[in-house]
Amino acid sequence: MSKYAIISSSFRGNSNSYKICKALEEALSLNNEVKLINLVKVEMNFCLGCGYCEHNKGVCIRKDSLYLALDSIRDYDYVIFASPMYYGEICGQLKTCFDRMNSVIQNNSIKKMALICSCAGPLEEKSIIKESFNIFVDNFKSCKNQGVYIYPSAFMPNSFANDKNQEGFINKIVSDFKEE
Repeated sequence: MSKYAIISSSFRGNSNSYKICKALEEALSLNNEVKLINLVKVEMNFCLGCGYCEHNKGVCIRKDSLYLALDSIRDYDYVIFASPMYYGEICGQLKTCFDRMNSVIQNNSIKKMALICSCAGPLEEKSIIKESFNIFVDNFKSCKNQGVYIYPSAFMPNSFANDKNQEGFINKIVSDFKEE
């Protein structure tokens, strides 16, 4: 049994990216341990850039609930992030989470990470997200970048829920994580 952490960063409970997280949680829960972390419900402060975590075995000086949530996934096999896409980038909540993951870089067993983004526009303009995520994952020396999955044309909150291809989108992510 593998351990998956899914980290959702959408503020709207009915958003496409959150619905993708819930569908992914359901699909992965069949034979795995799955933890869904909704950043909206997590008290989080910005990274101070103080270096405390680098000199204290990955312990963050910030003792908010984001630190506790991130500390709880150190021994997970896989981490999947989800974000709505704003102006060609991830949302601010997820960027804050990424910055704070410096404490997790020090000591973890994460094998693979992926990013899911829902967006209203075409895919071609979104290459900045892939490069940014590559740079982020490269900091985790033993971790493989499973990639960025973009769910396009999410114009309305129920775009994903009403999409007849949603199962194929979820199945692609699940099968990519199963391949070794």
